[in-house]
Amino acid sequence: MEKPATAGEKSVDMPVDYPVERIVELCGECLAHHRRFDATLALADYTAPIRGMVAALKFQGRLDIGYAFGRLLARRAARLSEPRFDALIPIPVAPQRLRGRGYNQAEEIARGIAAGLGSPVLARHLIRSRDGPAQHDLPLAQRRSGIRGAFALRMPLPGTIRCVAVVDDVMTSGATLDEAAAVLKRAGVERVVNLVAARTA
Repeated sequence: MEKPATAGEKSVDMPVDYPVERIVELCGECLAHHRRFDATLALADYTAPIRGMVAALKFQGRLDIGYAFGRLLARRAARLSEPRFDALIPIPVAPQRLRGRGYNQAEEIARGIAAGLGSPVLARHLIRSRDGPAQHDLPLAQRRSGIRGAFALRMPLPGTIRCVAVVDDVMTSGATLDEAAAVLKRAGVERVVNLVAARTA
């Protein structure tokens, strides 16, 4: 068993034989619609027990779960033919939510990925330029319009960055990740790959 080194007393044991070969890389939604991102890796469907683990990460301060998700994503990503990720960019949370929660769950996942792959985490470059309703509260048809224009770059990306992994906890419609990819590609990133803990079925 591998125990992640995280803040706090609790930890998640990760079985060495976790079936990472069963991780879904592309979903039907992404195949059917044009996306600005280039690929997606998800650990699992957003069902039990993953749903409960994501909730514990987001609302109960279980940062160790985010780290564990990240280490598993790193193992899966290491098996791909992708070039090395020049940077890991977590999806930012709205400032009000960040103040209330005290941490960004996507950033905690990114730290676990970084520990496994050695790619740097750029957690302050991509920001939410405006807040809005949570994506899961919106009908699918409204998610793209609801997130449009929500992200911006606070500072230019280093010129050497060409392949980026965008990190998030859950992928639903993909609208949030798509909008982030659009901002990054306008800034000169050539390839954007999503690394997410879970996706909806």
